[in-house]
Amino acid sequence: MSTNRNELAVGEMASLLTTDYAPVVALERLVAHAVDCVDASLGVLLIADADDTMHVLAAIPDSHVRHADLASSAPAVESARHGSIVLVDDVTDDNRWPRFNESATAAGIRGARAFPLRLEQRALGSLTLYTAEPWGTARNSVTAQTLADLATIVLTQAPAPARQRTSAAQLNAVLAEQAVLDQAAGMLAQSARVSIPAAFQLLLRAARSQRLRPAVLASRITMDPQSLAAIIDVLERP
Repeated sequence: MSTNRNELAVGEMASLLTTDYAPVVALERLVAHAVDCVDASLGVLLIADADDTMHVLAAIPDSHVRHADLASSAPAVESARHGSIVLVDDVTDDNRWPRFNESATAAGIRGARAFPLRLEQRALGSLTLYTAEPWGTARNSVTAQTLADLATIVLTQAPAPARQRTSAAQLNAVLAEQAVLDQAAGMLAQSARVSIPAAFQLLLRAARSQRLRPAVLASRITMDPQSLAAIIDVLERP
């Protein structure tokens, strides 16, 4: 949890926001930085749509498979809905959410802190970090909140040339992009016989090799499933 590591994480994300970034990929990277900065076991970025339905936009590591019950945990949802920091220092000493405590204990989680994503007075979501030990006082919550604030920027400011979108429209665009990526990753996982997280990484590699935004390649895959064979062939080449 060194100061240098924290500064590098914030600096990398701030620099990324000056480019034509892919929001979903940027959010995955941001959550990975947050997990590293506080020595967490799991990080989840949760946002609420206009109907107050919660959506997991990024989870590190492999949470789609192993931590589905924690992805929308009570602390994460409370922070996302009310725009407040929610701290669980030690699940063994906290009786606010018995169901969460049970799931956390089963997953080897002892502590958690949910950092809100806020736009002015509006709560957009939360960045929740789960630790294998009690949260304690040594973890850098300031950096984690800064990364949550940067996530708000990713969600509400589209990369050029789409700067004129409203924040609500951008949120919807990010959710739509996530849905396409998830669908394409599922198709790739089935075709390549790999896990969903592994398929998502393959999709990112393929997009980089073709100099495409991941969402563009994902859209092509969903519209033309036969393109999967060519993508897998390219990725398997030495």
